[in-house]
Amino acid sequence: MRVFLSWSKDRSQKVAEEFHSWIQCVNQKIKPFFSPKDLSGGLVWINELNSQLSKTNAGIIFLTPENQHEAWIQFEAGALAKGFSSNRVFVLLIDMDPKDVKGPLSSFNLSVPDKEGIRKLIFDLNDLLDEEKLEPLILNKVLAKYYDDLDQAIKTISSIKPKKKEEPAPRASEDIQEEMLNILRNLSNRVANIESSQKAEIIRPLSENKNYDMFNDYWDNDIKKPRLFPWTIDSETGSLKFNLDNLKNDSGKKKNSDSEEST
Repeated sequence: MRVFLSWSKDRSQKVAEEFHSWIQCVNQKIKPFFSPKDLSGGLVWINELNSQLSKTNAGIIFLTPENQHEAWIQFEAGALAKGFSSNRVFVLLIDMDPKDVKGPLSSFNLSVPDKEGIRKLIFDLNDLLDEEKLEPLILNKVLAKYYDDLDQAIKTISSIKPKKKEEPAPRASEDIQEEMLNILRNLSNRVANIESSQKAEIIRPLSENKNYDMFNDYWDNDIKKPRLFPWTIDSETGSLKFNLDNLKNDSGKKKNSDSEEST
């Protein structure tokens, strides 16, 4: 009889591995399938897994607190239950009580790994063998001989608590303040760059005017000073603006005076 061993995460896998070898000592008519050992190399593993699920006669889910809500456990439980009556899917609880099982898995046969729970699980599997099942007297003797080995292995594995996900340490208030200050500085720099680009847009049309000589019309070479300060303050906005008219007027005056002197 084929029995599929379903596991997920470290502790569940280790118990399933121990059970895989242990059950073959207890009853050789039971052929357990444990994917890490029984999947053939070179095959597409999901196809092989689905094939094994379809050929199995019963399944045992090794359930722990950390894997009971895992999608893979739910998938294999659904595949095992498909076409079976409920008494062909068993759940062996590792470091759990039956009251801790939530959701669809709670509807299956729940077994705790104590002596009575393991005995009931093995006898239920034995009953599925029909004509090939072992006599109860023989099975009890075999269990009496091998139970302690499984019990010790499960206790050792159960004592290894799963690692908790590390949460990031809370940030110091000084770090937060420093980050906020850097953000404000960056924003300030961006605003300054935008303002500079806007001023450049004001200056560019003036410098591109072919009738305007930025140097000769603005600089008085005789007195070695600017002829006229080109900026004025907008009374409404308080911003600086080029006084283009003054520059042109002043430039015109300079050119007129130059022409008069030449005559």
